[in-house]
Amino acid sequence: MKKAIKVILSIIVIIPLLVGTLMTVTYSGWSQLEEDEDFLIYYHKWTGNVLVADYFWDGDENNMIVTIPDETDGKKIKSLGGFIGRGVPVSFYINLPDSVEKRGEYNFTVKLGENIKSAYRFLYSDEFTDINGDLVCVINYYYEVSEDNKWIYSKDGKLYDKKTDELIGYIYS
Repeated sequence: MKKAIKVILSIIVIIPLLVGTLMTVTYSGWSQLEEDEDFLIYYHKWTGNVLVADYFWDGDENNMIVTIPDETDGKKIKSLGGFIGRGVPVSFYINLPDSVEKRGEYNFTVKLGENIKSAYRFLYSDEFTDINGDLVCVINYYYEVSEDNKWIYSKDGKLYDKKTDELIGYIYS
């Protein structure tokens, strides 16, 4: 009987420790890649997952087509936004430089390659207001996806799952 109680108590102690360790291993291991100055890209050293977050626009209005690279540092970029830790979301959005007046409307085309399997957190439109709450700037995102992509496609600037034909991702504004 004492032996059974010891075994049960050991299991009660060990299972939470194993679950905690597994969660730590799964949700840590992300690091920011420094290879690309245009994008904020994260890499998970155990799973090999790579996701792209921010794009740093240079402010040139002749340069409003954003091409997400298929790879960086030999690693395939597989996700547009996502989670880099337990409850730590990172979103794909376009950062305007301080040199831009931030007035008016900006229309960007975002081109995704063949390796993007998922899009979790991204925008179709982003609005900025001044201190009085008046609208001063709108950024519109229109997505195009490589025909070679096996997982997602775009229609009318929106992203869809190829298997279900439904809009994908966690879209916010």
